[in-house]
Amino acid sequence: SWGGWLSRDPMLVTDDGLCSLAGGLSQLRSVSVSGCERATDISIRALAGLPHLQNLSIAAIPGVTNEGVKAIAGAKNLRYLHLSARQVLDEGIQTLASLSALQTLSLSYLQMVTDH
Repeated sequence: SWGGWLSRDPMLVTDDGLCSLAGGLSQLRSVSVSGCERATDISIRALAGLPHLQNLSIAAIPGVTNEGVKAIAGAKNLRYLHLSARQVLDEGIQTLASLSALQTLSLSYLQMVTDH
Protein backbone atom coordinates (compact mmCIF):
# COMPACT_ATOMS: atom_id res chain seq x y z
CA SER A 1 0.00 0.00 0.00
CA TRP A 2 1.16 3.53 -0.77
CA GLY A 3 -0.48 4.76 2.41
CA GLY A 4 -2.92 6.90 0.48
CA TRP A 5 -0.38 9.56 -0.47
CA LEU A 6 0.63 8.31 -3.92
CA SER A 7 -1.70 7.16 -6.65
CA ARG A 8 -1.26 4.64 -9.44
CA ASP A 9 -2.77 7.27 -11.71
CA PRO A 10 -0.07 9.94 -12.25
CA MET A 11 -2.74 12.56 -12.98
CA LEU A 12 -3.80 12.30 -9.32
CA VAL A 13 -0.31 12.60 -7.79
CA THR A 14 0.21 15.89 -5.94
CA ASP A 15 3.07 17.82 -4.39
CA ASP A 16 2.09 16.36 -1.01
CA GLY A 17 2.51 12.83 -2.32
CA LEU A 18 5.85 13.44 -3.99
CA CYS A 19 7.18 15.39 -1.01
CA SER A 20 6.15 12.52 1.28
CA LEU A 21 7.92 10.09 -1.03
CA ALA A 22 11.12 12.14 -0.96
CA GLY A 23 10.94 12.59 2.81
CA GLY A 24 10.25 8.93 3.54
CA LEU A 25 12.65 7.35 1.07
CA SER A 26 15.78 9.45 1.44
CA GLN A 27 18.03 6.65 0.13
CA LEU A 28 16.51 6.78 -3.38
CA ARG A 29 19.09 6.98 -6.16
CA SER A 30 16.74 6.99 -9.16
CA VAL A 31 13.41 8.76 -9.60
CA SER A 32 11.21 8.98 -12.68
CA VAL A 33 8.18 11.24 -12.54
CA SER A 34 5.94 11.50 -15.58
CA GLY A 35 2.46 12.82 -16.25
CA CYS A 36 1.87 14.18 -12.76
CA GLU A 37 -0.09 17.20 -13.87
CA ARG A 38 -0.84 18.35 -10.32
CA ALA A 39 2.83 18.42 -9.30
CA THR A 40 4.85 21.66 -9.29
CA ASP A 41 8.31 23.00 -8.52
CA ILE A 42 7.64 22.14 -4.88
CA SER A 43 7.83 18.44 -5.73
CA ILE A 44 10.92 18.89 -7.88
CA ARG A 45 12.67 20.75 -5.06
CA ALA A 46 11.92 17.90 -2.66
CA LEU A 47 13.11 15.24 -5.11
CA ALA A 48 16.25 17.19 -6.01
CA GLY A 49 17.05 17.34 -2.30
CA LEU A 50 17.43 13.57 -2.05
CA PRO A 51 21.05 13.21 -0.86
CA HIS A 52 21.90 10.12 -2.96
CA LEU A 53 20.00 11.03 -6.13
CA GLN A 54 21.92 10.03 -9.26
CA ASN A 55 19.22 9.60 -11.91
CA LEU A 56 16.24 11.90 -12.40
CA SER A 57 13.66 11.84 -15.16
CA ILE A 58 10.94 14.50 -15.27
CA ALA A 59 8.42 14.50 -18.12
CA ALA A 60 5.00 15.95 -18.85
CA ILE A 61 4.68 17.97 -15.66
CA PRO A 62 3.32 21.40 -16.68
CA GLY A 63 4.03 22.92 -13.25
CA VAL A 64 7.82 22.62 -13.61
CA THR A 65 9.45 26.01 -14.23
CA ASN A 66 12.89 27.59 -13.90
CA GLU A 67 12.54 27.41 -10.12
CA GLY A 68 12.32 23.62 -10.25
CA VAL A 69 15.29 23.40 -12.60
CA LYS A 70 17.32 25.64 -10.30
CA ALA A 71 16.60 23.17 -7.49
CA ILE A 72 17.81 20.31 -9.69
CA ALA A 73 21.07 22.21 -10.19
CA GLY A 74 21.69 21.69 -6.47
CA ALA A 75 21.65 17.88 -6.81
CA LYS A 76 25.43 17.52 -6.88
CA ASN A 77 25.46 13.70 -7.22
CA LEU A 78 23.20 13.72 -10.30
CA ARG A 79 24.67 11.70 -13.18
CA TYR A 80 21.65 11.37 -15.48
CA LEU A 81 18.92 13.93 -16.11
CA HIS A 82 16.02 13.75 -18.52
CA LEU A 83 13.94 16.91 -18.56
CA SER A 84 10.83 17.53 -20.61
CA ALA A 85 9.21 20.72 -19.34
CA ARG A 86 7.50 23.31 -21.49
CA GLN A 87 7.65 26.20 -19.02
CA VAL A 88 11.43 26.20 -18.58
CA LEU A 89 13.41 29.14 -20.01
CA ASP A 90 17.06 29.59 -21.04
CA GLU A 91 18.10 30.81 -17.60
CA GLY A 92 16.80 27.61 -16.00
CA ILE A 93 18.74 25.39 -18.39
CA GLN A 94 21.90 27.44 -17.84
CA THR A 95 21.85 26.61 -14.11
CA LEU A 96 22.39 22.94 -15.00
CA ALA A 97 25.98 23.77 -15.99
CA SER A 98 26.87 23.52 -12.29
CA LEU A 99 26.14 19.75 -12.27
CA SER A 100 29.76 18.59 -12.43
CA ALA A 101 28.92 14.87 -11.96
CA LEU A 102 26.36 14.89 -14.80
CA GLN A 103 27.23 12.35 -17.50
CA THR A 104 23.99 12.25 -19.51
CA LEU A 105 21.59 15.11 -20.21
CA SER A 106 18.44 14.59 -22.25
CA LEU A 107 16.27 17.61 -22.99
CA SER A 108 13.00 17.56 -24.90
CA TYR A 109 9.88 19.69 -25.45
CA LEU A 110 11.56 22.78 -24.06
CA GLN A 111 9.45 25.13 -26.13
CA MET A 112 10.60 28.29 -24.35
CA VAL A 113 14.35 27.56 -24.69
CA THR A 114 16.28 29.29 -27.46
CA ASP A 115 19.72 28.77 -29.01
CA HIS A 116 21.14 31.56 -26.87
